[in-house]
Amino acid sequence: MASHLHQGPHVLGSWGFTGNDLPLGVDMLYRTRDKYPWLEMQTLYPFSEEGIGRAVADAMAMKTVKSTIVPWPELVG
Repeated sequence: MASHLHQGPHVLGSWGFTGNDLPLGVDMLYRTRDKYPWLEMQTLYPFSEEGIGRAVADAMAMKTVKSTIVPWPELVG
């Protein structure tokens, strides 16, 4: 499925999910935010050839809980 950017909060589409799954997933993340701090569990990589290569390599080596490639460089700290 192609990624789509919506007005308001930035939401990117993702494969493997339907429209019905997303509200349930957001609710689960909210309810378990103290037990599983989702943002802290992610490793952010820039949307570049090098960043994508590192994200894939780190994910395959199980060095990250969640490798997240972000399209906006200012999101990668």
